[in-house]
Amino acid sequence: MPAPYYVDGSLGAGGSGSDVDPWGGAVGLQTMLDTLAAGEIGYVRGAVDLADGTRGGEENTALNVDNNPGTQTSPILLIGTAVDWSVDGTRVVIDGNAAAPNVMLFNEDFWGFCNLTYYDATGDGMTAGAASSDYCLWYNCRFTGNDGVGLDTKGTATYSHQIVFCEFDNNGSYGLHAKSYNHIVLCEAHNNGSNGFYLEGISNVIISSLVYANGGRGVRVYGSSNLLMNLIADGVTGTDGIETVRFPHVNIGCRLTNNNGDGLEMAHGLALFNYANGNGVNFDLGANVIQSFLDTANTNSASGLQGYRDRTGNDLSAIMGAAMKRNEITFPGGTRMTMAAGLPYEPLVRPREN
Repeated sequence: MPAPYYVDGSLGAGGSGSDVDPWGGAVGLQTMLDTLAAGEIGYVRGAVDLADGTRGGEENTALNVDNNPGTQTSPILLIGTAVDWSVDGTRVVIDGNAAAPNVMLFNEDFWGFCNLTYYDATGDGMTAGAASSDYCLWYNCRFTGNDGVGLDTKGTATYSHQIVFCEFDNNGSYGLHAKSYNHIVLCEAHNNGSNGFYLEGISNVIISSLVYANGGRGVRVYGSSNLLMNLIADGVTGTDGIETVRFPHVNIGCRLTNNNGDGLEMAHGLALFNYANGNGVNFDLGANVIQSFLDTANTNSASGLQGYRDRTGNDLSAIMGAAMKRNEITFPGGTRMTMAAGLPYEPLVRPREN
C-alpha cells in the first residue's frame, strides 16, 4: 500500500506531506486532494480555514475533488484525525468562513470522506459538480451552518452513495439532497430550513435514522421504489414528518410524532407497523397503500404512549412503555421476529470536533 499523505490545518503553507512534515493549511489540503490516487489515504488534523491566506489568491473558494478517481477495489480515502494522527472519531472542521460559496466540490468516483465537518459556506457545504461522481462514502461527517444544502449529491449524474452515521443540521435549505441508489443509515437531520432528507430518484434506502425540528418535511421522497425503515420523524415545524410522492414506496416501522402536517403522507405503496401520534393528520394514505400484513388487520397505529425518554432534550429513545416499541410478527412457517416502530437503540453518540 502506498504511504499515506498528511495535512495539518493549523500550519502555514509548506511541508512535504509526511506525518512529520505535513502539508499545511487550506492550500495543503487542496494539494492532498490533487495528489491522492486510487488506493491512497490522506489524513488531516487541525481545523482548516478556507480564508487562511495560504492559497495564493484563492481564499474563500471551494476545495475541489476533481483530479483522480478511485476504483471499486481501490477507493481514495480522506480521513480526519486527532492531533496525534490517531483515527478516534474526532471530526476535523473545514470552515467556509461565511465567505466560500461551498466548502468542497466533488467530481470523482469512489472517494470516501470520514470524520469531517463541512461548515459555514454561503451555499452548500459539499456538493456534486457537473462531472459524474458515483459510489462515494461519507462516514461520521457533519454538515452544519451552511446557507444552502448541507450535502447535495444530486448533481447532474451522481448515484449510489453510502452515507453512514452522519449529521445534517442548521443548514439554510435541505440537510441532504440526493438522487438514486443511495443508502442512508444511522443518520440524523435536524433544524434545517427546509427538508431534513430530500431524495429525488429511485431505489434509495433510509434505515434507522432520525429527523426532527426541520422547517420543511422531515423526509421527502420523490420518485419510486424507495425503502424507509425504522425512522423517527418528530416535531417538523414545516409540514409532514414523511412524504412519499409518485410511485410505490415502502415505509416500515417508522415513528411519526408531533409534526405540523401529516405524520405519513403516501399515495402508493406499502405502509406497515408505523406509529403516528400528535401530528396534524397522523396518516394521509391513498387508496393504493397496503397497510396489512399476511391477511391481518391494519398494522399501523395512532394511539398509545409516545414514550420518548427526554424529547425536549432531543433524547428520542423510546422507553419500555412506548407504543409499538416492539411488535411480534409470525411468518407463515411459524418463525417469529419483532418489529420496532422507531429506533430501538440508545441515542447516537456524536464524537468531538477538532
